[in-house]
Amino acid sequence: MIELIFSTPLYYSFAEEQILTGIQSEISLCIDDIKLQYVKDWGKTHKISSDDVFEQYDLANLENFIEQNVDKYLNDLQYQGSREYKIKAWVAVFETNDYGHIHSHGDADISGVYYFQTNTTDGELTFYHPAAQVELSRCFNLSLWEHIPMVGKLVMFPGYLKHGIFRNQTTDTRISISFNVFFKERKRQEIEETNAST
Repeated sequence: MIELIFSTPLYYSFAEEQILTGIQSEISLCIDDIKLQYVKDWGKTHKISSDDVFEQYDLANLENFIEQNVDKYLNDLQYQGSREYKIKAWVAVFETNDYGHIHSHGDADISGVYYFQTNTTDGELTFYHPAAQVELSRCFNLSLWEHIPMVGKLVMFPGYLKHGIFRNQTTDTRISISFNVFFKERKRQEIEETNAST
């Protein structure tokens, strides 16, 4: 028998037409006001906003859509912990020749991206196997996995998972909203009760 262990649960969903219209409309109203810049330490990769866009702008439709899908993701994972969390979001803009370097999101519990503007060929979201040594094996050599960007698509994944974005080789601008989900720390009593019951 084969047991699939240590799998990486990646989640994606598409906004239905009515929800999509609301999300796209609210982003359109504020996108031109958002200050974007290249991150000095990264070189000329792509522009991002420095502030949390959920705190700065009314993006209730997008925030609700993300929250609903976080709940679905957690249900699929059979997650039993506290569902109190904070979302921090920012805008990422990829002009011609921009790309996203390979990185992870540190201590974020869940990371994700929503595609606001894309032509689907302006840079695939690429995930890298969490065990780097996999490249040494002829049997287990799937080292990366690509997701095609599409307007209204939401992708979520563990914050520790390394990922990058292929270079935008088109003349179109790709705009996405990236975000991190941070769960509030569990109380010591809750942890002790869980440990006692196992």
